[in-house]
Amino acid sequence: MDKIKISNEYVRAVFDSDWGGHFLALQFNHSDLGWVDIFMTEIEPTKSSQNTPFFSCLTMVPFANRIRDGVVVGADDRFQFPINLPEDGPAIHGTGVANNWSVVKHTDTSVVLKYMCANDQNHYHFEAQLLTSINNKTLDVELRLRNLSAHALPMGLGFHSWFANIKQSEVRFDHPMHPDFNSPWSLFPSPDFGHLPTTFKPSEFYGLDANFEDWNGRVGVQLGAISTQLDMTVKGALSEIHMFVEDENDRFCLEPVSHKPGRLNEKLACVEAHKQISGTMTLAMEKIK
Repeated sequence: MDKIKISNEYVRAVFDSDWGGHFLALQFNHSDLGWVDIFMTEIEPTKSSQNTPFFSCLTMVPFANRIRDGVVVGADDRFQFPINLPEDGPAIHGTGVANNWSVVKHTDTSVVLKYMCANDQNHYHFEAQLLTSINNKTLDVELRLRNLSAHALPMGLGFHSWFANIKQSEVRFDHPMHPDFNSPWSLFPSPDFGHLPTTFKPSEFYGLDANFEDWNGRVGVQLGAISTQLDMTVKGALSEIHMFVEDENDRFCLEPVSHKPGRLNEKLACVEAHKQISGTMTLAMEKIK
């Protein structure tokens, strides 16, 4: 396990280039509590038989969330991705999540990681880059996805961030959020559900597992257990957000993504040969006064 660390006096981030390039930890130096964990951490082995973590923040390429039977249909071809959640039958969170990423550049406060995939059987070739930097109390991360094939490919990306303490946390959007019932992986709420209020506790919506497409790219999270405010802002291809609340393990997810779960082609057009898409996520941390 090759852990990559970047930090300043306010923020620490730890990545694992040998395990999907994902954030193992994001920490904030709270003036009263010392270093606190922003993302859900876990010391136990991953719960997935296919090495997909259920904690930290996952980097999802070349698709986000679930693809039924692992099959994506392009303009002129059909692409099969590995089934990495055998108990349910889908491919989940892309191929980059369980593979090695290489370190392109590393300084005290920044890191660039790269993942390349050359699937000759499917003619599905791409390169992903994760560019992360720390500035004061803010972490900036950009995810780039480039089509290396000679033809257009259906491609998408996203971040899968886990947070702890569903009863002691509060989520704030700029407006009420309406679920997308057309997504095949919107498992809850039921069709008679209206919307999420502007401000709510995740514990009030246990079992929520839905995509929201009327997002404006901003969400705030009060992490009451560590007296910290996190403000997430995204740009670029990360136009939608998926939210999941898991009561059993007292955790919830906020996942900025480029497309609906299970529908890679629906909103984001195929990426032309040698072109790229990208999305940026900014995480600003501050002590709750």
